[in-house]
Amino acid sequence: MSETIERLLYSIFRLNPAVAWHELRLRMRVGRVFFALLAYVLLTSLAVALPVWFTVWQHSIYGHGDPPDALGRTGLHWLVYTEISLIFIAIPAYAASSIASERERQTLEMLRATMLSPSDVVSGKLLSVLAMAAVLLGVTVPVAAWCLLLGGVSPGELLRVYLLMFATAACVACLGMVMSAHFTRAIGAVVATYGAIVAGTVATGISTWLLFALLVIPTVGGGSTPPVLGPAVSAVVVALPVLVATWLVVMLVRWLVARTPIGGRFSRSRLAAGALALVVFIVLMTRAMPIVGHLAKSAPTALMLVNPYAAAAATLEESVAGGLVSLSMAGYGTSASTTTWQSSIWGAVMWLYVVTAAGLWALATWLYARRSRT
Repeated sequence: MSETIERLLYSIFRLNPAVAWHELRLRMRVGRVFFALLAYVLLTSLAVALPVWFTVWQHSIYGHGDPPDALGRTGLHWLVYTEISLIFIAIPAYAASSIASERERQTLEMLRATMLSPSDVVSGKLLSVLAMAAVLLGVTVPVAAWCLLLGGVSPGELLRVYLLMFATAACVACLGMVMSAHFTRAIGAVVATYGAIVAGTVATGISTWLLFALLVIPTVGGGSTPPVLGPAVSAVVVALPVLVATWLVVMLVRWLVARTPIGGRFSRSRLAAGALALVVFIVLMTRAMPIVGHLAKSAPTALMLVNPYAAAAATLEESVAGGLVSLSMAGYGTSASTTTWQSSIWGAVMWLYVVTAAGLWALATWLYARRSRT
């Protein structure tokens, strides 16, 4: 089975999975990995069992609280938020120490002496981290199935929220790989990764509510029009991931063309790359214009969807999705039409996370190659 996967990876992606297999064998031979999995399952199980038990007790004693047919949804909420928190705790340290620890132990030179390319090394390290993230998510599937049996949850919601959590883990892992490729010591890479996550979360929240306040202040005591992002801000917000996607497409095309017999000169031409980037950017922005249109009519709180907790809540609850994309405050009601955007919101967030992860992977590969030449 492993040989088949190895042949497929090399024939399709030209990826040598030697580093990935080596990392996985080293990780799984250590006994503490299984204790970590056991602790992970126990924490997620308690995160579901305790709120469900408290809800049942509250409903039986006082006669209020969530109805019994919604226990599964209550447990799934706690499961998802706990798993996202554990992802933010476990994955950064695992990813940020992957390359930096090799450099610290002076074993990275052996990798550089092989025929492995920078993409093989970085992708192999990243695949081992993503495999561990998949294992962590996979061991909690029975707990999620329990929530499904309790009622109030559909299999489609479980699938969407698990894909969202894996995309979150991929973004965190790729960020850790960037720091690991840049820093010399593992402790510096780990601290920088956690610092970037905290700073990004704080900066996103502060900027969102500052923008919200700037748009609300002119409406106080005046007209009844709720504050919205508007086309200019929406275009800028959408253009940022489109730029990253354009860069990735151009890199992929140049990489593929360089492997053709007559494409060497074309792949090295900056003029051709610039023209291709312009065409790709125009095409992607044209395809993204519906998102710009929806975002222009949304409240500033829609920017909070970049936060994995808010994105997970919007995936699980239509009311949360509608409350984020439209204004939910005194005097303004949530438009009924916004509740139909739930699947579109999930798709847009997934696209953003995948593009971000791919961009960070490309940046980590470039940093590793640059450090290898110096």
